[in-house]
Amino acid sequence: MNTFFSSSKVFLFYKVFVFFYFSTLILKAAFLYFNFDYFKDLEATGLLHAFFWGGFDLAVAAFFAFAFLVINYLLLNRFSRLVLVFLQVALMSMQFSDMLYFADAHRHTSYEVTSFLATPFSLMTQGSNIFFDSDKTLPIAVIAVVLFYLSFKVNVNSRHNAGKVGLLMLPVELFVILLSTVFFFRGGFSDLPLKPSFAYTIGDSKKAMLSLNGAYSTAFSIISAHNKLQQVVINHDKGNLSHLYPDDKLTLNIDNIKDYNLVFILLESWSQENQISPEGQVVTPFFQQLKAKSFSADLMIAGGHRTSEGIYSIFCSSQNPLGKSVAHTQLESFDYECLPEILKRKGWDTSFFQGSHKNTSGVGSFAQAIGFEKSYGKEDFDDDKTQYGQNAWGYYDQDLYSFIIDKVENTIKEPFLLGINTNTTHDISLPKGIEGAFTDGSSRSSKLNVLRFSDQALADFFAKMSSIAFEKPVVYAFVADHTAGFTSSNLSEYSIPFLIYSAGHEKMGTTFPAITSQRDIVPTVAGMLGANIPWFAGRDLFHIDPMSAFADYYHNGNFGWLTGDYLTEIDLATNGRKCYSWRKDFLMKQSVSCPTDVDSRVNDALTFTRVQQDLLFSGKTQDFTQYKTP
Repeated sequence: MNTFFSSSKVFLFYKVFVFFYFSTLILKAAFLYFNFDYFKDLEATGLLHAFFWGGFDLAVAAFFAFAFLVINYLLLNRFSRLVLVFLQVALMSMQFSDMLYFADAHRHTSYEVTSFLATPFSLMTQGSNIFFDSDKTLPIAVIAVVLFYLSFKVNVNSRHNAGKVGLLMLPVELFVILLSTVFFFRGGFSDLPLKPSFAYTIGDSKKAMLSLNGAYSTAFSIISAHNKLQQVVINHDKGNLSHLYPDDKLTLNIDNIKDYNLVFILLESWSQENQISPEGQVVTPFFQQLKAKSFSADLMIAGGHRTSEGIYSIFCSSQNPLGKSVAHTQLESFDYECLPEILKRKGWDTSFFQGSHKNTSGVGSFAQAIGFEKSYGKEDFDDDKTQYGQNAWGYYDQDLYSFIIDKVENTIKEPFLLGINTNTTHDISLPKGIEGAFTDGSSRSSKLNVLRFSDQALADFFAKMSSIAFEKPVVYAFVADHTAGFTSSNLSEYSIPFLIYSAGHEKMGTTFPAITSQRDIVPTVAGMLGANIPWFAGRDLFHIDPMSAFADYYHNGNFGWLTGDYLTEIDLATNGRKCYSWRKDFLMKQSVSCPTDVDSRVNDALTFTRVQQDLLFSGKTQDFTQYKTP
């Protein structure tokens, strides 16, 4: 048995694993040292927490240890030391390259690594310039030499087990090695790093950048290079858009903003079309009653078809990648300066809640990537404190709201920003014992029943929140994140319910008499706080001429542009266009003659989209201000 443990592949795996883990931590410390100016505002405890958080370092060590065993096996245990040296060089190259890239871009290497072979000398030259211009060059070089030396000194010579014992133990060894690799690479049995975006669940963007191992991000990008999101080509020139933003304030103003509590409720899959049943019955009576004494609009257009797309469109007030999401793509690592991040830096307590798993479709981590410090999902709920059990995705809205009320009353501090993604309407099933109001047994009735049940939960939540004596005023924004199912036209596909409510505000009980976009919500709420963020693509609806309002959607290659009473739908492949009177023909049953200024409308639509998409894919969304400037 002693012979087995002294020569087994399991022992060798763990020996190499510890070596690479030690190397990874040293390299990570070098990364922190080289880029300390970026992290210096974090407290010592925060630095230490982020340094070891997330399991990315363990994943890298497991990956390289497993790679060592595979290569060593293929070479019949020859050149073991050279294999270790080769892998150490690979690890060091990835870590140091990421270190240099981070110093330049303040984000980890991701999809950029796939373009290395196209311009290798330019990238290496740029990296060497950054390195040799630094006063930290010598210490980093010493670390590199020491790690390189250690890779020569570690004894990794191995030999085959001989005889029957070796043959019997080989499958056991392989199983233990595979299990160990998977365990470390997945970060345990519960949390699953796998994708670099998991780092954002730590709740702070700078801590996330420290916790995420550069080699992990690089290796992930190489392995998933085929998943890089491609920009939809818009064959149109970029140009000035100031005429779309007449009289808009173009100066950043976030000083001395009012300390309001903000509650954004993303009504999962709610559709404007489904607010009224086919028989004319009001499906969401509470929402309709609250809308009558709130600020709303004739119609609001969603920015996409997924929760993460709604989150980006709403909180970042910008256009999503056409037909896609920023979440879980190379675009997620860019700096967007969205409302949650801005308010968090100003002292707001920012939290995001879901009744489903907090990282369903990457929603929870993406919310944290744009500034929500904390993210909660169904795994944080206590079953003993819930009433209705779960649907296919998670807890019903009644239990979600109860969880939130508990947090608001006991842990969340004012002023706060709450982002809430509801869950009842994520499914089409009611809890056991709950009877629906629509009883014909159709799938549409099931959808309307859960919508009604969600509306009832919303009413209870609003009543409970209203009964709490907050020190700060509360602004509510209720809006669907997107629609789902049972829509009758492209326009209906993106038409969503929306309202803003704040007791005593002069605009309550009024309706903006025009089309609006999800992008307009945050600029409007920011205006209520006395703030202005000029790079937002949306507009403050309290202070604009309805005739200048516009909205858009992208659906299967067609781009819809809405201004005034007209919808112009453009085929991006052929540049063909059709026009509809959206007020008279919501279901788009019959196109109409386009207005005389249709060419101007198409030009605005394509120019706006080309600018938004180019800035989005280049990580320069904050440069949108210059296109709004006359």
